[in-house]
Amino acid sequence: MNREEFSNSIDRSLWLRVRVVLGTSLIAFAAGLMTACAPAGSTGPGITVKGAGAYAHLDADEKIAMADVLVDEAEEKLGFATAFETWGKFNEALQLNPENDRAQFWKEILKPLLEMKGLVARVRPLYLKQPRGAERYAALLKGIDGDSSPEYRKFVTEGPNDIDTDEKFRELMDRSIVSLDSLRSFLKAHKDHTFKLRTSMHFVAGAGAKFEDGNRCAALKIMGSKFQGCPASGILSFKLNRADLEALQYMVTAEMMQLSVLFAYNLNPITVFDGGKSVTPKLFIERLTKGFPGGLLERNRLSLANTVVPDWIAAQKYFMQNQTEVCKNGQYNEENRPGFLISSGFCFSTLPEEDGPKTLAMLESMMLGQPVKVDLKFLERPVSVYPMKFFNAPPTNILPLLPTEFDANGESTMFDNAAYATFFAEGSMSDVLRADRMEKAYNEYRNTIRYDIQMKAAERAARQQPPLPRM
Repeated sequence: MNREEFSNSIDRSLWLRVRVVLGTSLIAFAAGLMTACAPAGSTGPGITVKGAGAYAHLDADEKIAMADVLVDEAEEKLGFATAFETWGKFNEALQLNPENDRAQFWKEILKPLLEMKGLVARVRPLYLKQPRGAERYAALLKGIDGDSSPEYRKFVTEGPNDIDTDEKFRELMDRSIVSLDSLRSFLKAHKDHTFKLRTSMHFVAGAGAKFEDGNRCAALKIMGSKFQGCPASGILSFKLNRADLEALQYMVTAEMMQLSVLFAYNLNPITVFDGGKSVTPKLFIERLTKGFPGGLLERNRLSLANTVVPDWIAAQKYFMQNQTEVCKNGQYNEENRPGFLISSGFCFSTLPEEDGPKTLAMLESMMLGQPVKVDLKFLERPVSVYPMKFFNAPPTNILPLLPTEFDANGESTMFDNAAYATFFAEGSMSDVLRADRMEKAYNEYRNTIRYDIQMKAAERAARQQPPLPRM
């Protein structure tokens, strides 16, 4: 492991821990994009949902039993290749028993996934209109090849090339935000319910879960939760209660608000797919703004923040007040919540004691329209901002808020403080930028030191190994 790889592993481990607290890759992945509700009778190419009349001969109890049979079948077949088919089965089950909670849950989760079908293929015409569009599109495909299962790659890359204008793509993203808000409402309405679910190992592995040591018959890890061995059936069983649902709702709303900000202004929408180390902030902003005026779009979803922040406050309070339930062992441990999807728990004990109350106070101040202190290590004077102003009285144009100067590496070095003045109670954007750059340099230096210490320890251990016998 070289120094860069060590630094990246630190970043990845921190990100994974955040996702343990927020939820799991399986469900967050499915919640990532928008939905198109198909009418009864069709859920996709070649897939038919039987109408209610097909089960008219069954009595009430038989319909409930048949609904469970359909859900069992759908859960066992759940996968990218069968997404439309399984969604249809869940719809059939709900026609027989509208109260079937497993069918309700999976139907809501799968809706956004269905619209994701062929998305990368669909946006190809729009990509090819961009500067160096073919090269950027090839990079997008390469990233999918490197990070995804063959089933997932096929799912997102095979389909029609039908999104050829910025407006079509914005409409897709707007429907995505609405869909995520619908999912948020479902999760919020069912927080006091315990879901007992099943799914196939094949599906969760394709959605980003990892098998320990790369062995498909070792323990399967899904963001901190471990499922031992390979069940003979190939089916994983797990539960979700309020803790899991609060975490899942947070992930959904975080994605929802990110999309709301990205698509609130008249900017180049396709840049949402651009990323990677080769895309510097300077290059990203050039692609984002070239030929686009940056005005606030009449159809924007920024006001959803007024719904989301109270949900975050409720989640923070729940986890703070229920540590003995969600973190029984006092630290992250797979025995904290055995049988639940996020079995490792939600533990505040690993954080400084003041972090929980501090986060809660910040969220409550946001909701009240009060200034929130910016907490950066290297600030030279107090800085506080009004975050909700951006959502409740957004600027009519976003361009003045973008960086005005960059260094030789394409990193931001200056903003227009006057453009940000309305959002600052004290301090300025320059204060934040300066402190942020110092903190990044500090963290890079600290990671370098940690890497050197680790390498020296490895060298000492290697020297202490007994010599190999001579042949």
